[in-house]
Amino acid sequence: MSKILSSAGDRLREELERCGVSHLARVLGVARNTLYNWAEKGNVPVDRLAALGDAGVDIAYVLTGERAALHAVLSKVSVAAMIANRLGKTDTEKSSIQEAVYFSLQAPQLTQEEQQLLDHYRAASPAVRPAILAAAASLAGAAQSESKPKRAPRGKGKS
Repeated sequence: MSKILSSAGDRLREELERCGVSHLARVLGVARNTLYNWAEKGNVPVDRLAALGDAGVDIAYVLTGERAALHAVLSKVSVAAMIANRLGKTDTEKSSIQEAVYFSLQAPQLTQEEQQLLDHYRAASPAVRPAILAAAASLAGAAQSESKPKRAPRGKGKS
């Protein structure tokens, strides 16, 4: 196997673990061993590669070793620099603008549980989505109120 395919297989295995092998197997309708075989051999059927991407696997990373989100951020930073140039900004101002754009576009990586929640939400019909949001908001509110220290009820003044 070529070094490129070998490292792509390693990256695929990394992505499988990040997204959850059982979750991906369920979404794609394949056995977990099938996913591990794809990673081991470094070859994934093209139609399944697209399905992996739809399920949350960073296909650009698997194929190139570079995260897709990084490319998107860097291209937006480059556009910001080009606009700053056209507006006649100083180098210091351009750097500040680029830095602000870069940091504003940094999104935290989703945990496996967060990704599963998002996948379920996306799979739900548009009619069901408001109920999912309401349930999540209600549960989050309940969790916050449970974490707040409870005050003892105030009684009437002592005699």
